[in-house]
Amino acid sequence: MLSDKMKKLWDGFSDADKAAIDVRYAHLHAEYMTLQEMRKSQNVTQDSMAKLLGIKQENVSRMERRDDMRLSTMRDYIEALGGKIQINAVFPNDEVISIVNGSEKSRV
Repeated sequence: MLSDKMKKLWDGFSDADKAAIDVRYAHLHAEYMTLQEMRKSQNVTQDSMAKLLGIKQENVSRMERRDDMRLSTMRDYIEALGGKIQINAVFPNDEVISIVNGSEKSRV
């Protein structure tokens, strides 16, 4: 629910601007998901995820609420969903270096 100030701002946008904002939001939401959103997008329950990871359902719940976790834990979670984790280092000069297993993989 929007605050009164945000509602007033939103109401000031044209229908075309609102549509463009909605499209951008959908794109960003698809690009940036929490672990829980990612799991749900793959139609996997916490119980199923626990079986895939060989842990208890309660531990999946804790994992999804964590603010910080090891990369290996995140990799295991994503791979259990059938995905692959990719890490990119982005530098001020717009150079992008993809990292795999702690070593430099490629430059873009």
